[in-house]
Formats: sequence, C-alpha cells, structure tokens
Amino acid sequence: MAKIKSTLDLVMEKTRSMSMSEEEKQFLRKKELTEKVRGVVQKIIDDKMTPGEFKKIHAEGKRQGVNLTELVQAELISRIDPEGQNDRVLRALKDLLGIDVDPFEKIIAEYAATISQQRKTHERHILAELDRRGIWGSSIIPNLSADEQWISFREAAKEEVLRALAGLTGV
Repeated sequence: MAKIKSTLDLVMEKTRSMSMSEEEKQFLRKKELTEKVRGVVQKIIDDKMTPGEFKKIHAEGKRQGVNLTELVQAELISRIDPEGQNDRVLRALKDLLGIDVDPFEKIIAEYAATISQQRKTHERHILAELDRRGIWGSSIIPNLSADEQWISFREAAKEEVLRALAGLTGV
C-alpha cells in the first residue's frame, strides 16, 4: 500500500534543493531581531520589564555582536505620538538609554501650542466664511476634522515634528 504524504512532506520534498542566499539569511535575521525588539519595547512600555532585565538582554545581544541600543532607540522614537501620551516612552528613553528627554518634551510642547493656536485661527476663519454665507449663531461649531486645509496643515506639522524628534538622536 502506498504511503500517504502530508503537506509538509510534499513541501519539504519540493524545496529540498533550494537554499537561501547570504543576503536573504541576513534579511531574515534582521527581521527576526526587529520583531524581538518590538516585543521588548512593548514590555518596557507596559512596565512588564525592568531596566535590569533589559540590561541583561542588552548584554546578551552584545555577546552575539548585536547592538540593541540603536534598535530599541529607533523603536521607542517611532512610538512617540505628538498628539498622544508619551510619558512611558520618554521615561524608557531616559531610564534605559540615558537619553536627555527635555528636548523631546520641548518639541512636543511647542507642537501642542502651535496646533492649539492654529486650531483657534482656523475655527475663526471657518466661522467667518460661514457668516459670509449667512450661516451664523451660537450653536455653530466648526468641524475641523472635515476641513481639508486643516487636515493637511496638521499632517504636515506632525510629520515635521516627527522628523525633528528623530533628528535629536540621529535615528
């Protein structure tokens, strides 16, 4: 009686002669490491990993010839949201990597002030435009989330802030 082969057996049989190039292997290693770093960073942000545990992982990475500092730094900075809560991310940058977070906080605060000021200006502009059209009253509230000009301004300002934050550490 013939042996019934599993899907895995068939795949292994077909790919037996195939091998990965060195570039592909290096790409896979980097991808796996990046995923591990994301997990480590998430644990750090969720307070499920202490600085001591991170230092052990960092030392282990150094023994294997991997500098986790740059990867963790890049991942932490990518998680900064100028419009969100960044306390844990900034604390991790300070406590784990020894980075001075004052410039980060200053840029984020300047962004918040600019957005607040521009929001008021834009709302006044929309109200004036509505008034010009004969639409006025105390119950009129401008809907900035539907205004393309406001959306494009806010996105451009946010991108500029993210570039400035990344530029602080060279990431």
